[in-house]
Amino acid sequence: MILSGVIVNSVAVGFGSLLGVFFRNKFNKKVIDTVMSGMGLCVLYIGISGSLKGQNILVTIGSIALGITKIKAANLSLAPFIPIFIYLFI
Repeated sequence: MILSGVIVNSVAVGFGSLLGVFFRNKFNKKVIDTVMSGMGLCVLYIGISGSLKGQNILVTIGSIALGITKIKAANLSLAPFIPIFIYLFI
């Protein structure tokens, strides 16, 4: 049985990676960092919403821990992210 979803996903990830390699120099580092932070918040939202549905809570805990570690490693303040968390959960 051929898993077409796995193949399509693998091709999409490979294509996106190639685009990232070729166009990395076209974007400002600040823009790249902002997009990565936004993607981290999306992952955090998916994890929290999944845990509220009764799915694995360890995923949420790990997402929060990794997100905060990434923010602190980049020497960013958590203050700008607080309104986003409030908006997502109200």
